[in-house]
Amino acid sequence: MKPLTDKTVKQLIFFNLFLSVALFGCFLYFAVVFKRGMEWNRDLHNRQDQLEYELSMVKARVDGNKMR
Repeated sequence: MKPLTDKTVKQLIFFNLFLSVALFGCFLYFAVVFKRGMEWNRDLHNRQDQLEYELSMVKARVDGNKMR
């Protein structure tokens, strides 16, 4: 194996730095995607709850009309 020269040490340092920045960027990207997915899921459940509430109100109105 060849001895490490200054040039190869600098190349290894920059390559390591590049990999670190790339991995950190991937982590940030997936963190943002996960956060938006959680927000979308929460909004979807809120919408589902709203629709279930509206359906129960319609059913109550229909039942009230049947009583008359």
